[in-house]
Amino acid sequence: SRVPTDCQKSRDDALYFGRKEIKVNRDVTQCKPDGSFDDVQCSAATGSCWCVYYNNVRIPGTETQGKPSCPPTGKE
Repeated sequence: SRVPTDCQKSRDDALYFGRKEIKVNRDVTQCKPDGSFDDVQCSAATGSCWCVYYNNVRIPGTETQGKPSCPPTGKE
């Protein structure tokens, strides 16, 4: 079995938490197929999305309704 990435762990935690506490609206982390964080993360509660760096830190000024156009971030 493969070791989950930080993104997959965060996603699994949110999904597990969501099953336990249906009333709590948790944002589910989005991951790329390779297990790294997706460039865009969204809030289920507000419908807004934002761009993140490779380490899932929010890029200031990128939050918008719907999917933002994100700058390439690379792996600094």
